[in-house]
Amino acid sequence: MTKQTIYLLISHNDLGGAQKAQLKLAKTLSEKERDVKLICLYSKSEGVPEYESIGGEYDKIKFYHYFLIFYKIFVFYIEKKPKIVISFLPLANLVNGFFGKIFSTKKRVISHRNPIWTYNKLLILIDKIFGSIGMYTHVVGNSKAVAESYSQYGEKYNKISHIINNSVIKIQPKKDYGQLCEEYNIDPNKKILLAVGRLSQQKRFDVIIKAIQGLENVQLIIAGEGELRDRLFSEVLSDMSVNFLGAIPHQEIIDLMYICDLYLQPSEFEGQSNSLLEAISCGAAVISSNIPPQVEVLLDDGVRCGEIVNDFEPTSWNRAIYKVLNSETICHEFTEKALSRSLFFSPEKTADKYIALVAK
Repeated sequence: MTKQTIYLLISHNDLGGAQKAQLKLAKTLSEKERDVKLICLYSKSEGVPEYESIGGEYDKIKFYHYFLIFYKIFVFYIEKKPKIVISFLPLANLVNGFFGKIFSTKKRVISHRNPIWTYNKLLILIDKIFGSIGMYTHVVGNSKAVAESYSQYGEKYNKISHIINNSVIKIQPKKDYGQLCEEYNIDPNKKILLAVGRLSQQKRFDVIIKAIQGLENVQLIIAGEGELRDRLFSEVLSDMSVNFLGAIPHQEIIDLMYICDLYLQPSEFEGQSNSLLEAISCGAAVISSNIPPQVEVLLDDGVRCGEIVNDFEPTSWNRAIYKVLNSETICHEFTEKALSRSLFFSPEKTADKYIALVAK
């Protein structure tokens, strides 16, 4: 019997959280002897090379390009006649539902990666309609919080809803403390506070930059690039120790997670953060904002594996950092519980849940 190809569809091939999650899913499905193909609606020249672009390559997408992209998608469905498509991100989800329904794709599984209120209002409306009239066979939220964000869509939408968490693959460090200190100008006499992510409003790195004011012997390291780099840089006072590393290789982010004294994640919103999952898999002591997707990771059945800050006031973060940094007991407890909690988010478990969906 010929294996049915599972197409993993995404809007574009930028290396973001959704792409990382889909690449992990593809790897694990392949290890489980499934035939998997990664495809994107359109690609960018500096994007993830593992994806095959359906609609062509565009470094700057313009409105009229979508007509050509949709035509090429139409041709793709005629030629390939896919039977199983699992899509991530809003536009890919709508394409999966629309073209899949027209061309009788048996399993049209769409996955929401962020709370739906972060989407364009028109996409929200179309998504709600599609899910309510049978354009999708299954809807996946990558966390309870994401699933709750579309719970008001109605009974028909919620009837096909499932929660399948992101996963984390434990990666071993390659560089030791001394090598990293030398490479990234880290002062070995200071405590290392690490934050990772795009330099955007969503991540709220401005909060932790202000929070370290007055803390002695700490060095804040921020790994990531983005549109707020200049503004964040201007907020660093002369007596602060802050390193902006820019975009660095993923392996070296993991290396830094192993040696940091605290991992800070002050995000305003997330779907389910890959970086947070990676941090707990490295045994990092975590301080996080009090948003449902992050609480969902750090708090399980009353057991907490990180410090949760209730607001975005720098003084609140300052107190939390001081509290955890100055307690070996708390740090040790968070490390042990984080390592244990990370086992729940195994790639095998995530892949098995998707396999079960497409087998129904």
